[in-house]
Amino acid sequence: MNVKLKKPAETGLKSDKVWCHHELRFYLWDNLDPIDVFNLSDYDAVIISSQNVDLIKEKVKRFRSWSSSEIHLKPLFIIGSGSLINDPMVKGLVDGSLVSESHIDGIADVVRRIHSRKMKLDARLPSTFEGQLVNKLLGFAYTRSLEEINPVLNKESITGYVYPMLSINFLREEEGTQYQILNLMEEEGLLDGSFQDRVYICPSCSSGFLNYREVCSKCSSTHLHADDVVHHFPCAYIGPMKDFDSDGSGDLQCPKCDKLLHHIGVDYDKPSVVHTCQSCGQIQQNTPVHASCYSCETTVPTEQLQPTEIKSYTITKKGLHVAMNGYSNSEIDTDVVHGAVDLTTFSTILNMEVERASLLGSAKSCLGIINLHNVNQVYNQLGENGAYKLMTELVELVKSSAGRADMICFERAENLLLLQNEISLQEALNTLRSLKLLFNRLFEDRFPNGGVEIDTRSQLLTGGKNAQWHLNELHNAN
Repeated sequence: MNVKLKKPAETGLKSDKVWCHHELRFYLWDNLDPIDVFNLSDYDAVIISSQNVDLIKEKVKRFRSWSSSEIHLKPLFIIGSGSLINDPMVKGLVDGSLVSESHIDGIADVVRRIHSRKMKLDARLPSTFEGQLVNKLLGFAYTRSLEEINPVLNKESITGYVYPMLSINFLREEEGTQYQILNLMEEEGLLDGSFQDRVYICPSCSSGFLNYREVCSKCSSTHLHADDVVHHFPCAYIGPMKDFDSDGSGDLQCPKCDKLLHHIGVDYDKPSVVHTCQSCGQIQQNTPVHASCYSCETTVPTEQLQPTEIKSYTITKKGLHVAMNGYSNSEIDTDVVHGAVDLTTFSTILNMEVERASLLGSAKSCLGIINLHNVNQVYNQLGENGAYKLMTELVELVKSSAGRADMICFERAENLLLLQNEISLQEALNTLRSLKLLFNRLFEDRFPNGGVEIDTRSQLLTGGKNAQWHLNELHNAN
């Protein structure tokens, strides 16, 4: 056992909240801690310290819904009674619990395993919200060695079921979208689903909390009175029970032949039920059933409810590949864009430049990125050939405007990488700032409704680190 306190230098967080165990640094996130989630990225794991279940749920949601994988994939634990993680959503999102700091040795290996698998992941952030969720779900499953993604029954969910790492990214009223994401992943061969249950949800708001009731077929009132239909065998008279008990005494007498009815199955039977509407007087046997939504108050016939299959999912080999290499919803082959090199070549040259920086010490090179958010909408409008022409045009624009951009690569259809040699970080940032203005002008002039948003980042190369490390750092600096 080797636990000691250590003062953090770079974040300004309280020293009594940082626990060190061998090479690992844990941050104790307590009830009153006002720090931003982003500040937790410097620690190997986070431990939530609270007896307030609602506060624990809030912290877990903030942590796991964070966009950067440096946060949402980080090991997360709860200190205190194990009953604190009985909540189905929390249980599916934390990596365990410990009774006190003296038990930290028991979670250290869990932290190491998660970090080891996390290092194999591609940290690039897809441009679409759907793509980011696919990456997040598969990345979480891979780092936790989960082979299945299972639904969890949860009364707080609007649909009644949650897939914790996916559902955490939606507001309660938007949770129905989780099934669209899972269907997309199954269609693309990332998941293999098996039936578990079926729920019927409101077609208006996707809520599964519905009130089923019989209504009048004429006026739709729910104020109905049900009465047994009686069939008198001797005279074959059929009528509602009230016809046979007109004085309310409980003794049944046939209104047609005046005989008393003694034994059901011998003198008579009750073949069905008749409903009388207390609002309009309509008498009916086959009464329609409507469902009223508690969430949005919409009322529809039950046949208009949306049937939704609840499935357990197994991650396929393709899903594991996407977990490690990232997801892109664009089918454009970025390796054949004229004027740009493929990612393998770019990474090789980047590694050589990093090695040169290590040897010379004073070499200045910068790695930059231009993210084209929502550009796939424009590509879809243009078609495959038009998309390639646009991408080639963007490369030419970079070449003509950034003379020091020694190498250009479409990492994906949604972003460009620039390797700039012998340049200061400030010069690199100025170059990217100018390119952002040019790109914005191009998209605003030619695709005013495309919704493309552009952001740029750059960083100096660090000796002793490989290409993948630099790419991960660049993507995580958002």
